[in-house]
Amino acid sequence: QQKNKYFYRGESAFYGSSKPGIYRGNGISPMQQLANFLILVEACIFLEQFDAVRRWSPSSVIYPALAQHYGIKTFLMDITSDLKTALFFACCKYEGHQWRPMEKRDFVYTQDGIREKDSRYGVLYRAPTEITDMQLALSNEETVTDLIVPIGYQPFMRCSAQHGYMLYVKDETYDL
Repeated sequence: QQKNKYFYRGESAFYGSSKPGIYRGNGISPMQQLANFLILVEACIFLEQFDAVRRWSPSSVIYPALAQHYGIKTFLMDITSDLKTALFFACCKYEGHQWRPMEKRDFVYTQDGIREKDSRYGVLYRAPTEITDMQLALSNEETVTDLIVPIGYQPFMRCSAQHGYMLYVKDETYDL
């Protein structure tokens, strides 16, 4: 993918923390953690059944990235080098199995019977790409954490169309 100056992540609300799906939620029980991991493993096995995946040769298939793009909780955080893609996720809401632009009603809430603006919506994170380049250059296999790598072309074109990168998070205490 083309090298850009920044990485971005757009979220439609400020949730208080920004973590990979598999680490989200307060007090996730060990049983739920195991269930999330097993669902991820099963999703990867399921994806392997598709001809497009089995015959894929341009690069290696990144199964967790594909699974995440179809709603499975993973240890990856999607980020992008494309500002427009990040803005889409900051300005749209996923409801009823489809994306829709956020509307005025999404930005207003009622507190004590008074309608107030809610500034939680439309969060955009940005980080210079050279920080990641320096981190990778100074690291070795044991010290690499929170590594950002391109998703690249995958058998189902959704990932590459979004200029996607994945932030691989090894620690459940990580918070963007």
